[in-house]
Amino acid sequence: MEEIKTQKVLKLESHDNYESEDYYVSNSNLEAYNAITQEIIGVMPYKDIILIQGKKSSGKSFLAKILSRIHNGKIISKLEDFFGSSVFIVDNAEKIPEIDLFHIFNKSVDNNKKLVLFANPKWKIKLKDLESRINSIKTIHIKEPDDYLLEVIISKEFSKRSIEVS
Repeated sequence: MEEIKTQKVLKLESHDNYESEDYYVSNSNLEAYNAITQEIIGVMPYKDIILIQGKKSSGKSFLAKILSRIHNGKIISKLEDFFGSSVFIVDNAEKIPEIDLFHIFNKSVDNNKKLVLFANPKWKIKLKDLESRINSIKTIHIKEPDDYLLEVIISKEFSKRSIEVS
């Protein structure tokens, strides 16, 4: 009878505190990282608004938290939260009701506030007025992780757990 070997599963739970030094940058995410760590610059007519798109687990929420720390930004999910900052961040924009996002966008423009949206690249916008605005802003794409980034992330996870790979 053939012996069945079982594979060990390592639970790699995240305990990150979302510090910028814990975010690993490679060619796949460099443009997005630079966009949030430097001055936020879009394109006319919406020079203070940018969209960062990336697939699930590409680091969008991590970048949103770094952006919040660096620029004293406020992560919001509804119009009522639009106060008390000069930089507003909407993570998972595709999950926000479009009419709310439309008003957040307009309020940002009307009040000369910075707005950074993070969304999935498959985001399908139904509200035409919002779609036209989103299509007019600077969009940055987080690419698939390259081998270097994968190696660094895996090494970090093993190191955090004192696991030595031979």
